[in-house]
Amino acid sequence: MNNFHIYIIPLTFNQLYFVNKFRRRNIKVIGLDDNENNLHRDKVDFFLPCDPKQINKLEFDLIKKSTSIGFFGLNSDFGIKKAIELSKITGIRNNFSVGEKTMIFDKYHYLRMVNQNFINLPSKTKLLNNKFHYIKKPRFGSGSRNISILNQKNFKENIDDSFILQRRFIGIEYSVDGVNFNGTPIVFTVSKRNSEKFSAQTIISIRNSNKIFNKIKGYVKKNKPLFPDNTTFPFHIELINDLRFGLQIIDFSPRGGGFSLGDFFINLTTGINLSDLYLNYLITNKFKIPKIKYMYSMIYFIKYKKGVFKEITFNNNLLSKKDKFIQLIDKNELMVEPCNDNHRIGFFILSSIYQKDLKKKFMNLKKSISIKTA
Repeated sequence: MNNFHIYIIPLTFNQLYFVNKFRRRNIKVIGLDDNENNLHRDKVDFFLPCDPKQINKLEFDLIKKSTSIGFFGLNSDFGIKKAIELSKITGIRNNFSVGEKTMIFDKYHYLRMVNQNFINLPSKTKLLNNKFHYIKKPRFGSGSRNISILNQKNFKENIDDSFILQRRFIGIEYSVDGVNFNGTPIVFTVSKRNSEKFSAQTIISIRNSNKIFNKIKGYVKKNKPLFPDNTTFPFHIELINDLRFGLQIIDFSPRGGGFSLGDFFINLTTGINLSDLYLNYLITNKFKIPKIKYMYSMIYFIKYKKGVFKEITFNNNLLSKKDKFIQLIDKNELMVEPCNDNHRIGFFILSSIYQKDLKKKFMNLKKSISIKTA
């Protein structure tokens, strides 16, 4: 076994996909989480608290002596924040470093780079009688938690600067997934989001021959401040093609999509395995993109509903070998009404060479899904 170690933060259910991938490559995984009774601590080689104040000297010696690949929050904003914090203390790199400097992970910091006329802190915004509608969102957060629309009626509420206020755009929403290599963004997938309030229930890929794909790809490359030189990291961007202002970035994360979605979706749509590609770079400092083979792909999320969850049933014969179903809830877990991206039971990722076949497969699958509750 080699001596490489990788630190995964936080050690949650949706990170186990990466944990298993790394261990299959004979890389020792050290999981970090705030919960010392973490249910997944037996899935890693070592387990540590992610609060630096709780890590004792022996544990710090372990960190220092390991041939470490780095600290990683691969699909979590919380993980990114903790990875940067621990990196500063220990001197071990994380995947958001620029030379010897560490990037600041803060949505306000990033989004001000690309649309400073449409985003600000509450303390710098005249809230009373504001004629525009704004989206209030946390500076650090994911899964659409704690996001709401502010209008003239509720602009008087007291909002501190742990939130940002972003101009509300009206138009079609798209997602972009790719990797930044030494300051050059490489776009792998562009997808169209069918949103209900803040929760996208279906996400459909757009072929690279499509005009909007190339328009978005060019727009992403123009936003150079998001991709500093001498940095390499996966990225996930959400943007809206606003009816008045055109393409506008509304969210940026130097990581993959939540629940390992970016990895699955990119793999089905292009044939590229993002986590393997990125891991090879971390170990060898070499980055080689394989030939891309575009397919039509779709993500369909199953939302929570009231009751105690028992099981999800569906017609498994409709899925091909490449299609995936990922369950995100345990048996006997209490469900609540959906209110954000975190309230999902599971998701399907489907693909086909032909768009018509994909839509037909999706409609038949949707009819066959049954959620059993107690």
